[in-house]
Amino acid sequence: MKLDFKEFFRDADKHPHRFFYLCGVQDYLKQRAKDRLCKRPTCAGFSKVLLDGKDFDKESLWNSISQQQLFAGGEVIILENWAKATVASKKAMLEILEHWLDADTSAIGDKVVICVAGDDQPDPGDPIEGFALANPRCVVTFFPELTMQEALSWAKGELQRKKVPLPEALLAQAAQACANDLYLWANFIDRLELCCAGKTTVDAEVMAELLGPETIPETLSWSRFKDALRQTLLCATAQGAKSMQIRESLGQIFEKGNESPGTLALQALRVMADNVHELALARSGLRAARTTGLDANSLRIGRWDWDRITRCYDAVIDAERHIKTGTLEPVIAVNEAVGRWEDLAGNA
Repeated sequence: MKLDFKEFFRDADKHPHRFFYLCGVQDYLKQRAKDRLCKRPTCAGFSKVLLDGKDFDKESLWNSISQQQLFAGGEVIILENWAKATVASKKAMLEILEHWLDADTSAIGDKVVICVAGDDQPDPGDPIEGFALANPRCVVTFFPELTMQEALSWAKGELQRKKVPLPEALLAQAAQACANDLYLWANFIDRLELCCAGKTTVDAEVMAELLGPETIPETLSWSRFKDALRQTLLCATAQGAKSMQIRESLGQIFEKGNESPGTLALQALRVMADNVHELALARSGLRAARTTGLDANSLRIGRWDWDRITRCYDAVIDAERHIKTGTLEPVIAVNEAVGRWEDLAGNA
């Protein structure tokens, strides 16, 4: 069965399932999900077995699943790097899972299997993921790339959970530095917790030491650019605030980027192409577009016909041609493509 990642964390201690398939682009959340499953009260005292997908050994998995634990109440079997597993390994694992889930395992104790995959898109055609989606005793959870607002909401929850006081003004400063990178947020919160032990407030000097002198890094500019593009497609409108965010973030990318203007422009066009690809997938209904958060329910599908989607692609292709032939400066070419997108969004 499929389970949303937010619902997964909300009820992590209550899931009665025996097999968990954790996939998606957000590696930090996948690792947190794995840790939460291992630390559940129902898994207290369980031994752990770690297997690697790249060098998958079906005999090791079968022995762990089928043999009784003598000195532990149960066992958690963790399959890491499953993205590197071969087709033969997946088929072998599927046979083991089918036999294990259908058998009476009361005599060998509780077993929980956690598979950490690296899929950047849901893939029901994958043997293991497809099987887990159709089986009520299994859970498939996709961990997408978070928007800046979602990452900030997560950070607020972590600060509250750890009882670390952080005024809104300083939180906004941290958001500029960490953007939607949960590894940066987690590292910042851990260091802040150590610095603020026994204190009731956080001062600006501590923040400056933790965040460094650079308050608007290049990664933030890219995050703002991606977020504004996504919102333009999601809302099907060329909102003034979002238009300004796109322009400002592009300006910061070209100003602070370490690459040449031509390279940065092509990277920006790649981001635009990925977004319109997700839009096309959502419009077609082939699968929900997960990496940008666009799906058939939240997207105003009716406002995006195939002609407008094609014209979005054309804007990107034309800009790339201008850059490679030198007929337009890279910055001008990208901004022209963005302008055409905004016109299409406003008229959609």
